[in-house]
Amino acid sequence: MGPLTNLCLSILHQAGSQLEALSEEPSDGALLESCLHTLTLVYTSLQAKNPLRRTIASALGSVPAWLQEQTVNSLSACLSDCLSNPTSEQYPHITDTITACLDGFALGERCINKLLPEVMQFLHKGLSECLHQNSGLAGRHIAQAQLMYCCLATVKASMLVMQRSQETIGSSLQAQHTHTKLEDTLSSLLGCYTHILTDEDFIQSVQSTAGMAIVLLIRSAMGGGDEVASVVCSLLRGSAQGLDSAPRWLQQRCEGLCSSARPAGVSLYLCHGALAMLSWKGALPGPQWEQLLLLVPNTLLDLDVSIKESSTAMVVSRVLTLWSSAALDCLQGERQVCPPCLQQSLSGGSELQQRLLEHIYSHWEHPLDGVRHQTRALFRNLLLLHQHTCSSIFDPAEDSYITELTLSLLGLEWHMRGKYGSLSCLVELYGARHLLDVQPQLPVSLLGLMGDQNLAPYASDLLERLFVSHKAQLGSEAGAVDTTGSEVWMEVWHKTWVTPLLLVLCRAKLDQTTYILDYFLPKLLRCSPSSLTHMVQALQDTPPCSTGPSGSRGALGALMTCLRAARAQGVVPSSKEGLWGGLVPLSLLQQALVHKHDQVRMDALGLVCETLRSTEALTPQEMDLIRYFLPHNLNSQAPGVRQQTVSLLKKLLCRLKDSALLLQKRMSQERDPDKRDADQHTLHQYEEFLRWLCVSLLEVLLPGASFSKCLMALQLLCLLGELFTFSSGTSTLHQQPSYMTY
Repeated sequence: MGPLTNLCLSILHQAGSQLEALSEEPSDGALLESCLHTLTLVYTSLQAKNPLRRTIASALGSVPAWLQEQTVNSLSACLSDCLSNPTSEQYPHITDTITACLDGFALGERCINKLLPEVMQFLHKGLSECLHQNSGLAGRHIAQAQLMYCCLATVKASMLVMQRSQETIGSSLQAQHTHTKLEDTLSSLLGCYTHILTDEDFIQSVQSTAGMAIVLLIRSAMGGGDEVASVVCSLLRGSAQGLDSAPRWLQQRCEGLCSSARPAGVSLYLCHGALAMLSWKGALPGPQWEQLLLLVPNTLLDLDVSIKESSTAMVVSRVLTLWSSAALDCLQGERQVCPPCLQQSLSGGSELQQRLLEHIYSHWEHPLDGVRHQTRALFRNLLLLHQHTCSSIFDPAEDSYITELTLSLLGLEWHMRGKYGSLSCLVELYGARHLLDVQPQLPVSLLGLMGDQNLAPYASDLLERLFVSHKAQLGSEAGAVDTTGSEVWMEVWHKTWVTPLLLVLCRAKLDQTTYILDYFLPKLLRCSPSSLTHMVQALQDTPPCSTGPSGSRGALGALMTCLRAARAQGVVPSSKEGLWGGLVPLSLLQQALVHKHDQVRMDALGLVCETLRSTEALTPQEMDLIRYFLPHNLNSQAPGVRQQTVSLLKKLLCRLKDSALLLQKRMSQERDPDKRDADQHTLHQYEEFLRWLCVSLLEVLLPGASFSKCLMALQLLCLLGELFTFSSGTSTLHQQPSYMTY
């Protein structure tokens, strides 16, 4: 905003404050009238995004009650002048002004209601102008796109006016003396909507909005009784039967939509309009509404068979999901009893549910993400509908439909991605116990899929839902029976989820467990951090001979993997008193650091080097483990292992440097001599460790040393040179000057 705009805003704020402060009509009424006229004239002249428009609306909206009618009259006069003889270039601006009057501006809404016939007539003229121009823009894509935007804005504005003027429209249509003019305008508007809906040159968003506008206009003209549903049913069927209850002018216009030659999209957009513009919450007003609720999905499913365009398939999926939400709204009232007709059609196993399931199965692997998402939402809503229509059945094992559906889904091939989302919905609504009762080996089956890169994300998401739900169910049941039996139900949970995981980690080849470590193990530890103790104990109790087949990591490797993942989650603290996190002897870590499998050694080294906090102090045990690791691993022949080793040791050295800087800062501020001495001792240990590291690496660089050993030593020495400075007689823990690269 420029200085001039800021000045105008300041003046308008002052004007609004003065208008608000008026307690009685001032002596100079002409001056007040002039002020109001100026404000309303500027308001109707400003463009949509100008910040002054909202400021003026705020100023006008704050006038005292005795001045509101005069303000409405002034605004109505200015808006009426705009509506009287507009040019084609002015239509978008005036349409936007009408919309702005209804956007949180109470006096503006009163103005629109006062000028309702003129406003509706203007919107009809604007829409007619759009339709006329569109017929001559064939091939001019940019101009057509601009016109579509203008047409969409006009249709939306007309809908907004009808929504905010329901009572005014109803009373005007019933009054004989104003009856004809508004009827003609509404009839002409309905003709424009019909033209848009049946002309396939219009884009989907405009046609979809026109479908909503038609249903809204019918509701505005006829109210919310059973007759409205009867008329909409007739439009969906494309039959004039059922239109008798509509006024004559409305009946004549609707007959134009009841043509056998109309495009297929007409039914689609009318279905969307019926769901979006009619109220479905609570009890339905009559049998025609029940008929309409059941007609919509059948109409959509009939269209679904012939649809080839992905964009139209997306609309059908979205409208079907919208229908399922509307059906739920009808059944979820507090005192609502499901009508027998709806109960029979919406319960599981009905013909309608079977058709909807066929739609789900044929679209759950659609190329568009949006279609797949809507398909899953539709499946979930169908389960909820079944629950509401069969509310007397609480146990899913006693529900034959749910049991058959579960068996059917579990019997499908696992490469079908939509299967995972549907099973997740069953877990959400019926609990993991239901699926585990039907297929006890489900955890093992899903873990077996984690080796497939394409299926691992889906399998891990389903696994997470299962073990989280299972834990909640077991905990709830145990809490209801015995508050002291937590160990018993946790053992059941561990046997179901942790034992199969450990078996896979011990016996599977390393490349088959990559996605288990990336996706599944972190989620399991987040769900139950205390399960780490069970994992460690179970792996330590595994007999040494149970090493698994060739290429597997064995129990020790699985132990390192679990500990490393747990430390990355912040579950495992640093080593204390010879035990890693109080769980594992350091002797086991030493065995892992010199294990025959490269990945086991790297997991053990990662457990030592990686932490969540970069300033966490190194313990003497960690430094001793590095002293034990380095001599045995400098001569690694695998480039990947050498790269991982350098990367992990870099993390440890960066942590050492950050920790040293923190200790030095703390020492300068610490007044307690004992704490200062302890920090000084830690720094001394750091210096000794760095001195040992430098000496050990330099001793490697001898004539005849292997290439891999020299390369590793030189890489680590370069790393030390980047992070620290070394000078004789002084501390080695100096930060590099700013011109050096870290």
